Amino acid sequence: MGNVEVIRGSTALYGLGGAPEYRTDVSLGTSLTHGGDSANYTLQQSAQGRSDRLSSVLSGFYESYRSLFDAKGKRIPPDPQGQGGIADTDAFKVFAKFGFDLSRSQSLFLSANACEIEQDTPYSNGAGAFGSRPAPVVRQKTLGAGQSTENMRRTRIGGS
Repeated sequence: MGNVEVIRGSTALYGLGGAPEYRTDVSLGTSLTHGGDSANYTLQQSAQGRSDRLSSVLSGFYESYRSLFDAKGKRIPPDPQGQGGIADTDAFKVFAKFGFDLSRSQSLFLSANACEIEQDTPYSNGAGAFGSRPAPVVRQKTLGAGQSTENMRRTRIGGS
């Protein structure tokens, strides 16, 4: 005997992913003790859809962090472990994925992902002592062009 599956909603009308879908996400945050210096926000916009044998996903993301503060209201160094931090940074990310159905059982996908994080801060770390004295924040001249990390990746995947 066969099984019968009942599907409700847009999936039943258009098929899974049959209608275009758009999404916008916005978030805001701040420290309670240093509102202006610690404001951060994110904005993300995405779109995805499917038409016959083609499918696509596009997404853009922007995030801005200002200074970080501890529970006592003291500024945290922007690079506390000497390996880069998120304080005083702007991040840009883009993702795209396109698909083509070769047959009912095989698809071909092409995707690309790019990310850039820029840090521009007038603060640096002072000398601390592990376990007894945290590294203090030291005001300094800006290093010129902001410190940054870039990453770009393209992927091709065959079959599904």
